[in-house]
Amino acid sequence: MSRHLSEETLLDLAEGRADEASRAHLVDCASCAARVSEAAQALSAARAAEVPEPPQPYWNGFGRAVSRRIDESAHRPSRWGWLVPLGAAAAAVAVIALVPWRPAPPPAPPAVQPAAALASWSALPPIEEDDATPILEAAASDAEPGLAALDDGRGLGSFVAALTDEEARVLAEALREQRKEGAL
Repeated sequence: MSRHLSEETLLDLAEGRADEASRAHLVDCASCAARVSEAAQALSAARAAEVPEPPQPYWNGFGRAVSRRIDESAHRPSRWGWLVPLGAAAAAVAVIALVPWRPAPPPAPPAVQPAAALASWSALPPIEEDDATPILEAAASDAEPGLAALDDGRGLGSFVAALTDEEARVLAEALREQRKEGAL
């Protein structure tokens, strides 16, 4: 091969699923061989990573959001609604019938060198760009000792998670108003 391998072929090689021509290309192309090695290390690191469970306030908010979406969708009946399950069933049958069975790839050999650190990603903005940071800092400060007595060691998150949708909206509006006035 005179051209470099595609990203898809590189991943197939890293997972041990590529054809002979692609494997032969790695012998002649150090650049592609290095990229396959990096991909194999990244896959190994991703498989070994422990993903933490989201905190309870996340699940509380998630549950409210799902309930709200279910309520909204229940109010929109569709006369074509029966086509969606039928289409999903047809797609599932087509996938099962057309996709050949492949055995699991062999486990990756242990890395000789420590895996390079992969860049992390967060859905949250950087703290210096987060508009909620001053509000959270003000809420967490000891400026109001009377609030600490209400806390009982549970933390602010337990109070916020227990708010109803209406209470959360009112709190957000009050905090925005305080911020406009310069109190926060």
